[in-house]
Amino acid sequence: MKRQIPLRRRHFRGFTFIELLIVLAISGMLLALMMSALVQGREAARRVQCQNNLRQIGTAAQGHLTSHGIFPSGGWPGWVGVQKGGFGSSQPGGWLYSSLPYLAETSQYALGGEETDESHRLIARRLAQPLSVVICPSRRGVRAYPVAHNDMNCDSPFPLRGKLLITVAGRGDYAGSMGSRYFNVMATSEGLSVRPAENRSYSNGMFFIQSEVSDRHVTDGLSKTYLVGEKYLDSEQYETGNGNGDCESMYAGFGLSNARAAGNSIVGTSNNWLPMRDGVGGNERLVFGSAHPTCWFVVMCDGSVRAIGYDIDEQTHRQLSDRNDGGMGSKSGSSE
Repeated sequence: MKRQIPLRRRHFRGFTFIELLIVLAISGMLLALMMSALVQGREAARRVQCQNNLRQIGTAAQGHLTSHGIFPSGGWPGWVGVQKGGFGSSQPGGWLYSSLPYLAETSQYALGGEETDESHRLIARRLAQPLSVVICPSRRGVRAYPVAHNDMNCDSPFPLRGKLLITVAGRGDYAGSMGSRYFNVMATSEGLSVRPAENRSYSNGMFFIQSEVSDRHVTDGLSKTYLVGEKYLDSEQYETGNGNGDCESMYAGFGLSNARAAGNSIVGTSNNWLPMRDGVGGNERLVFGSAHPTCWFVVMCDGSVRAIGYDIDEQTHRQLSDRNDGGMGSKSGSSE
């Protein structure tokens, strides 16, 4: 009779509770790292798109300079662009409107222009038309946003004022540089009283009311002077139309929806003129800034795009915004 050899017993050991917690903790850390990398990757892609937008705007400005001998005009406050205004001080539309033909948007540029009801409807249609090239993807989507008819924007712009109420508008996340010395006047249906040469002798930025700035007026150097940069906005007002510095259509004439400053010698300079990352409240009607975590982007007058940190020195920031202050020595910023 053969002897039966008993089967060896197999022992199965499970996870302890502490080991399970360790596994879960490690999995959570790996997931957090993956999510962080994903968020950073998306932001990096958005930063690249934002820079490309500004690069296109800079190229359009160079095209305008080549064709007309001047950079796009700042336009008239309280107005929107009309094709019959041409290019320069006679054009009531702002720098973006004058740039449209050089951004392959000739059809938008040509909408409206006559004193007829149909023309007014065409202008209103243009005002509501969004453009991806002026939207930073880190901030908001490309679509029309409501117009809040509040104390900062109580009526439609000329020539639509009193004739057609604007309820939605395409927005822009970029603003022309006013420099650090400028003044403002109100427009009427008849136009403006200030003359371009008088304004240019006082204002030291690239854009102001009826501006006509050529490359010879940029004595500090085209590569050392701000042209158009990202603007600070109240992060709670991205889509409401209630932001004081974001209440008009991007096609509007000179105003605080499409222009920013680095100071104002009338009221002195202080750190509230420095660029800021988007947040709640703040001096949004005046300063540059963005939704990016560490910097904001600006295209210089030569078309190059730079990343500028929020911790930029106030004097350097002011010098970069001025076209003719003679302060080239300390002008700096990383080129992208």
